[in-house]
Amino acid sequence: MSLFKLNEWYSNIFPTATSIATGELTKGRDQLCVGTEEGLIIVVDPGGNRGRGEESVLVQHHLNLPIIQLAIGEFVSAIDTKLLAVLCPHHLLLFRLVQSTSDGATTKLEEVYTHALTEASYNMCAVPGRNPQLFVQGVSCSLTLFQGEECVFQRAPIPALHPGPLVYCKASESLLITNAGRINSVKFSLLASVSNTGKKITFDWSLNVGDMALDMVVAEWPAVQPSIIVLCRRIVFCLTSGGNVRYTIHLEAIGLSLLVYNTLNSSKVHMCIATSINTVLLYSDNDLIWNFQMRFPPVQMKLGNFSEPYQNLLSFLSSDGRVVTGYLGTEPSLYRLPLPPTRFVDFEEKNRHLSAMEKALNSNSSTKNENQASLQLRAEWDSLDRPSRAYNVPSDVPSLTLRLSSEDGNFANGHYQVNVRSSFQIQQNHFVLTADEFPLSIILFINPIHPPTSLNVHITVHHTRTQLSGIISQELPLELLFRACGAERNANYKITIDADRAPLSLPQIFPEMNSENPVSLGLQVYGSDAIVSVFTANKSNRYRIQSDHAGLLLVVAKTLADRIRNLQPNVHLTAPIPLEYLIPKFEEYLEFEEKYAEERKEIERKTKEMRAINALIVTKTRSAKQEPTAHIDMLFNASHEKLISMLDAHMISQDKLRSLKVLISSLLGLLGFLLALNGVDTQISAYIFADTNQGVKERLAWASNSYDNDVGRMLNALCHNTAKQLSNITEEEEDEEDYQEKENEKNEAKKSEESEFALGSHQVATSAQPPIIFHTQDDE
Repeated sequence: MSLFKLNEWYSNIFPTATSIATGELTKGRDQLCVGTEEGLIIVVDPGGNRGRGEESVLVQHHLNLPIIQLAIGEFVSAIDTKLLAVLCPHHLLLFRLVQSTSDGATTKLEEVYTHALTEASYNMCAVPGRNPQLFVQGVSCSLTLFQGEECVFQRAPIPALHPGPLVYCKASESLLITNAGRINSVKFSLLASVSNTGKKITFDWSLNVGDMALDMVVAEWPAVQPSIIVLCRRIVFCLTSGGNVRYTIHLEAIGLSLLVYNTLNSSKVHMCIATSINTVLLYSDNDLIWNFQMRFPPVQMKLGNFSEPYQNLLSFLSSDGRVVTGYLGTEPSLYRLPLPPTRFVDFEEKNRHLSAMEKALNSNSSTKNENQASLQLRAEWDSLDRPSRAYNVPSDVPSLTLRLSSEDGNFANGHYQVNVRSSFQIQQNHFVLTADEFPLSIILFINPIHPPTSLNVHITVHHTRTQLSGIISQELPLELLFRACGAERNANYKITIDADRAPLSLPQIFPEMNSENPVSLGLQVYGSDAIVSVFTANKSNRYRIQSDHAGLLLVVAKTLADRIRNLQPNVHLTAPIPLEYLIPKFEEYLEFEEKYAEERKEIERKTKEMRAINALIVTKTRSAKQEPTAHIDMLFNASHEKLISMLDAHMISQDKLRSLKVLISSLLGLLGFLLALNGVDTQISAYIFADTNQGVKERLAWASNSYDNDVGRMLNALCHNTAKQLSNITEEEEDEEDYQEKENEKNEAKKSEESEFALGSHQVATSAQPPIIFHTQDDE
């Protein structure tokens, strides 16, 4: 019994697929063709040498016309190969698959004929013979016959309420038409001879089936009596070519699609019937021989031979665009890996062998392989662009053109893939270039709404032919992000850097800002009101950085520390760790992340409600009895407006969540920088949450090796667990009098420092302003 189960051999999803067809277009085997609502034709060769992945797609052809139906067959007598017929609402197109290169590696669809239709089409069928023809039925039940590049005739609409399945019976040389619960047969010769004068068409025979026909197939194989199989919603009819009923099959579920296939030396009609309960029934005449369950209800079924070992495979199309090709039966042993033989493993011997290999690897390992080849890259720039090449930003935002080239100026022939990673705006992050297109010009500028959190830009170049790669990182100039302005004395976020030497003047540290004040400097982001203020205190040997925008602290702090070390090589810098800035932002992000997840659940619930309303509308439309639908329309409109508003709010929440994630990544980078400044070797960086699908809380728990629900404790654990070497802290006992004396000294030093900062900034502020209050290590 296990022989009959569906084994999926090929599977893919085309969300807007409307029709599939199988047939031999090239290479002596069948191909699978898929048509979509957007007018995209996909030709898949799953049995080829490329495998059954994305490489199996031979052609993707854009028509920009909705596709109603696909068919493969010999539709033009002058062309030996089979053609692909594509039915669009107002066009009938014929394509053939041709090799566009001499080696056959590239194929394309070549248009053979195009027919314009006078009215909207509904379906089509083929008329086999010496001169193959195609019948197209319109939505008004009119019939049009095409032969090659000619339109043979067009007949006025036949008496019918709506169109239905259409098929040609070769045994009786008649055309079978279904509509309004009836099956009508009209002689092909009569249809060709009658004119469009309004004369009534006389049917050869007519049968009332009492149900809506969904599909119809004619079985005309040598060993089988010519039969007409008609699939209705609840019943299947098998008729003779003269219209007599041979047998009927009653279904327990609604039928969706029908497939009739030929078997050798059998006088019975074999068919597959797909139902709405995801079940496919296999019949031999009116005897049910087997059934199997699927993951979705198939709306179309086709049969194809895609390779030599895989023949007579079933292809299914679901209503949501899932395309599955499979076969009935268990996996043949020919294509199954053999079971490994049972053997005894000597674990002691294995351990000795692994230990010897580990010693050999350790003795031969080195930190750098001198023989390893790589691309030697160079990235350089002259100055800021004049005029600016920035776009979609305020006019005062500058830009910088970074030129990427090779150290020796030469690139090997072939294609190069260039990836650029930076928090600055770039014209594009990924390039595919040839050697002649180097040097590459990369334009960088800021987005004032989301200012950069780092001055670094990382560029990776990969040569597809030689598989060589190169990586280069550059630090962009500070004037690309900031311009000088007046310093702000009050801010929400402050960090202090202590030095063991006298502080340098700010014009000496930031010469590009052209500032004259030696103790205070304001850095304003271009096109924004965000300002970062920098102060120096000569008595306490301190630098202070403060801003209302926490995401900008890392850029200025890192730049300040690097420049101080360059000007004072032996200086020792330390700084307190402001965890109180990071914890509220983490809590805000986690709260907003929960809100975002709730919004997503509400949208999914509303979407299910919309699908249920659509199903109800379709049911009402198919009903023969007309019922009022005003209440359904009102419910549909209200649900649709609510869904649109929820989606708009969800997009705003998504942007807010992305901004918060960038902010906490910048604060984590600041935390790692300050820890490194204090001499703690840590792995904390701004890239902890980059390139991962984990949630922020899950990632933080993984990085800190702590699964506490409190964010503060997890951050503390992160600082301790990632430190490779902690500084020695000496604690001495002291009595109460010594403690009080030291507290008084601290308060006096604090007042002196505050007055010093206030005096230094007096050049840009009046003395009536309050003294600056900032976070110091003593406050900790």
